[in-house]
Amino acid sequence: MAQETAVHRVDVQSAFGVGTSIDAELAVDGIDEVLVMMLAGDWSDNPQPGSSGAAVVATDEEAWQVVMSPDEIMVGDVTGEPDVRVTGEPSNLLLWLWGRAPESAIEVAGDLAVARRLRHHLALATQ
Repeated sequence: MAQETAVHRVDVQSAFGVGTSIDAELAVDGIDEVLVMMLAGDWSDNPQPGSSGAAVVATDEEAWQVVMSPDEIMVGDVTGEPDVRVTGEPSNLLLWLWGRAPESAIEVAGDLAVARRLRHHLALATQ
């Protein structure tokens, strides 16, 4: 709940033209929550054809591997080389995962299409 409140605080402040960030520790916790609790799991009820790939989402403090297939998304420890690495400061990364920050707020190294598929899945998972 604290992470969602922080994201909505950013929404309100942005509406008034006030730039702000989320505390790094809270943002790292929020990244874990959105990836593990909201994104990971069985997608067979809403398969995403062509949505395969492996992404590593990382801050300086923490890293998650996201493996996407059309009907399942697995999130866990980093093992192996991903198709793309999505990195950034915790606040920017959390806001990008929630669709509140542009791609320019993070760094994408590798297959940009896989990063965009990840963002697409997140948009569906966080509706």
